[in-house]
Amino acid sequence: MKRIFTLLTFSALSLFASAQSLVELNSLSTYKTNVFDDGAMEIVAYNEFSQRLYAINSYEKAVDVFDISNPANIVKVDSLDISAYGDAPNSVAFYGDLIAIAVQANDFDANGKAVFYDTTGAFVAALEVGVLPDMITFNRDGSKVLVANEGEPDDDYTADPEGSVSIIDMTGALNQAAVTNLDFNSFNGNYDPMIRNFGPVNNFFEDFENTADSLNNLNLVMTAGDVSFYYDEFSGDHFAEANSFGSNGPTVAWLITPAQNLTGLDSAYFSFYSAKNFSGGDLDILVSTDYDENVNTDPATATWDTITSQFALSPGSYTDTFSGRYSLHNYLQAKVSFAFYYRGSPGGGGSTLWQIDDINLEGTAPRLSQNLEPEYITVSTDNSTAFVVCQENNAMAVIDLSTNSITTLKSLGFKDWSIGNNRFDASNTASSINIRNWPVYGMYQPDAIKAFAIAGTNYVATANEGDARDYDAYSEEDRVKDLSLDPTAFPNAADLQQNDSLGRLNITTTLGDTDGDGDYDELYAYGARSFSIWDDQLNLVWDSGDEFAQALATLHPANFNSNNDVNSSLKSRSDDKGSEPEAIEIAEINGYTIALIGLERMGGVMVYDISNPSSPSFISYFINRDFSVPASDANAGDLAPEDLKFIPADKSPNGQALLVSANEVSGTLSIYSVGGTIGLSEEDLALTLNVYPNPSSGIFHFSQIIEEGQILNLNGQVLKSVQGQEINISDLSKGIYFLKSEWGTLQLLKK
Repeated sequence: MKRIFTLLTFSALSLFASAQSLVELNSLSTYKTNVFDDGAMEIVAYNEFSQRLYAINSYEKAVDVFDISNPANIVKVDSLDISAYGDAPNSVAFYGDLIAIAVQANDFDANGKAVFYDTTGAFVAALEVGVLPDMITFNRDGSKVLVANEGEPDDDYTADPEGSVSIIDMTGALNQAAVTNLDFNSFNGNYDPMIRNFGPVNNFFEDFENTADSLNNLNLVMTAGDVSFYYDEFSGDHFAEANSFGSNGPTVAWLITPAQNLTGLDSAYFSFYSAKNFSGGDLDILVSTDYDENVNTDPATATWDTITSQFALSPGSYTDTFSGRYSLHNYLQAKVSFAFYYRGSPGGGGSTLWQIDDINLEGTAPRLSQNLEPEYITVSTDNSTAFVVCQENNAMAVIDLSTNSITTLKSLGFKDWSIGNNRFDASNTASSINIRNWPVYGMYQPDAIKAFAIAGTNYVATANEGDARDYDAYSEEDRVKDLSLDPTAFPNAADLQQNDSLGRLNITTTLGDTDGDGDYDELYAYGARSFSIWDDQLNLVWDSGDEFAQALATLHPANFNSNNDVNSSLKSRSDDKGSEPEAIEIAEINGYTIALIGLERMGGVMVYDISNPSSPSFISYFINRDFSVPASDANAGDLAPEDLKFIPADKSPNGQALLVSANEVSGTLSIYSVGGTIGLSEEDLALTLNVYPNPSSGIFHFSQIIEEGQILNLNGQVLKSVQGQEINISDLSKGIYFLKSEWGTLQLLKK
């Protein structure tokens, strides 16, 4: 299949009235909220029966309803206020006569709701689902609704709710009993080690090396006598010591660690060193989950478990003894404190001396089931399976819809940017575009995913956006220039860490130190700047490599990798995730399976023929954005496509295939007609003008004889005259040109 680039800009829209690309998009209409960069238009669903669109308007905390019976004139006719059911809507879906909306709760760690309305806008039901429902969809026959509950932590990372999937049975009464919530707890003990299970892990360590001030890091309480734990040292070794020998009576002293939040951890351990001398006093090790120093002025009023027997203690004679690591699997709760509980009497025989050092509460990995963040769901065409992507974790789950059970959880692996056509531009400061291989791995981290089938085989297409955890209390992001690179792995580190090289690239600090020595042996960046196709076992079938970057560099060199909220932002996203493929839709057009991928930062839609999933073909790129005006201008076009919805011709209001784009930053909702020559019969093709090869380095051949034609540039300037069945433009600079003739207008790409 010929690869034909289709670029639409505002200045060139009129030239494309009769273009004959394989697949072409033409702007029909746009609804403008006039709300810039505030989430006024995000996810969209289509009701073919009433010819209406339902679109998430997070700015108004509502679902807007639009009449598109005339696709050339989008009319807002209603708005569904969801404020009674939660804080904000995140997703919307439609099937039969029901609108389903995912609504997050007012509190970040509370369960959200799936809210249902009928097509008149009347409320039907609100069912509790998991924490932070981020995406909602019907299965293929409408018998089930699936909700991806992302369960993100708060900015302070004080809690990280479980990610989950809710499945609602739509075949009976629409009540809470219809909801099945699936968690990932069964994977906690055994999961793919390549799954990103990461985040802040609470630890406490005190070695008393900061002299007496170290005791300020613990809570010292004396409830009897006049001698508590105190700081001491011997031969350069520092520790906390308790000894009642010189006290004026019986001594009861507590040395208590600050409360640690162990929720969300996969495991944690407690250990210390002890040394003992003399005899007669007692020391116990206690653990509490309700001790509060402000409430329990006498620690004994809290609830403590005695765990002394779980540790090895010093036998005496000042023998330093390691306690061993005690598993805290029974204490992975919000407030966990440990106490060294000393009792003694004055004088010999009742005043054992105890020294405590290197107190270590060691959290390991987060608990996987709380760490996973389900982002997006798609259902296989045979309705048997759901695929759920956990974006931050770079993983995907498979749900058996016959049993409502999660059967598979698998890492998507990493893209090796050092080989083949895996190339990208890495710097936002270099003056020129430099698409090349780099010694970096990419985490696919899809956002939107769509299932499709070819010859009965199921596949999943993914838009590989990438996403980092970046919170007030925790961020995994850092730039290559600020890292310590292993000299063996990166002998040219000094060159790589220059700003105009790899230095500005944002990477994750959670991966790459393979030998644990504190420097980075590998580098892992966010997203894959591509779209991919996976089989139903989640094996990679194909990835678009550097094709997005190459197309944008050729078609838009002056605005390559621009941001979505600033128009004078050339290369501003090169150091992050490039054009950021965000949305993806699958269309069936004249027997061909077509993927349409929306680019969140650069804007526009990449169009691919994926009829052969192992060898897709790039068809065109369409962008409806005017870079000549400020991005905040109401006429700047569609900025940050968040969702794409294909409407086939047989369900379209005007009998023509349509594509709807909901654009988050511009706050616009746009409709495009979907045309082109793909799949047309030979008879139909005989009546159209086609060009080949396209792109070409100079000579283009035509399927029809042109009597009178012209070659124009993007500004409409006539550069050459055309007659016959070929034209040579080898003397023109590489870029986009238009052939205008009695057959219509075609785009030519000079490479």
